[in-house]
Amino acid sequence: MRDGQRWCGAGGVLHALDLSGMRSAAATAAHAAYRRWQSTVAGTPPATPWQEYIERHHGDPGGYPLKTADDDFRAQPRVQALIGHDLYAGSAPRFGGPLYSYASVVDGYQAGQQVYVTYRSRQAVLGYALLTLDGQWLAPGDVGRWATSTDTFADRLTYTELATAHLESLQPRCRLVGITCHG
Repeated sequence: MRDGQRWCGAGGVLHALDLSGMRSAAATAAHAAYRRWQSTVAGTPPATPWQEYIERHHGDPGGYPLKTADDDFRAQPRVQALIGHDLYAGSAPRFGGPLYSYASVVDGYQAGQQVYVTYRSRQAVLGYALLTLDGQWLAPGDVGRWATSTDTFADRLTYTELATAHLESLQPRCRLVGITCHG
């Protein structure tokens, strides 16, 4: 498949794939996105991660309903800044949309620029999961109902680190294959 001046595919012989170019392009885009993030959330205090709200809900579903957790997460000044940006972004890139998207955005960007850029550059060549040559399944969490995952940003970071290390350990003549699965 052709993408502008470059050829893209769903796999091939490792030595023929430009994984470092894909990572580099993603890192450049991530740096720009991080600058946009910084200007959007300037002056806001760090947001409490969604994980804390959902854990509180799971601990007392009747006393702290999911809707309240959602409202409390979205009421934070930093999340409000993101939502406000997206409402008036026009053709500019948006940060999120649904609740879980903003949760991921907050976790990723709040980890710091270098962590965010490293994560995005690794993710550029990885899918949700990786099956290694020895049959090990690497994934950041379990996919459940409605394609929601149990993963946290820390889980995704660990996954991208392990999966990238595995790819870098492969022989140049190894074939990589990308597969999209729908359940």
